[in-house]
Amino acid sequence: MGEGDGVNRELSSSEGRLYEDHHIAREREPRIVEAAKRLFRRNHGGKLYCELCEFDFGQTYGRLGDGYIEAHHTEPLGLRDPEGDITRPEDFVMLCSNCHSVLHWRNPWPSLEELQEKYQRRRGLHLR
Repeated sequence: MGEGDGVNRELSSSEGRLYEDHHIAREREPRIVEAAKRLFRRNHGGKLYCELCEFDFGQTYGRLGDGYIEAHHTEPLGLRDPEGDITRPEDFVMLCSNCHSVLHWRNPWPSLEELQEKYQRRRGLHLR
């Protein structure tokens, strides 16, 4: 693209400076995520793939991607009572990095069903 495309080609910056930052983060339990992945594999013929677009990291990248998927909480942690609500393996859906990012891109977040409907409609697909 050339002149008039709205891109400032003169813009530059130095990046990578180290700085200290403090955040409050919500605790997560990796054992529950691993249990959720095992449960998904058991219920899906040993496969681990995105429940929205069906992307399979292992199928695409071989050993490098085998076993990789992101587990998305079906109920946002920020809406839960950290002292009383319990997380179970059934409280996750498996998503590829792209679908997980798109799901969190806008606020309020669309439901998995809304996003899947949009995906299927745009792709003309009927998934598993």
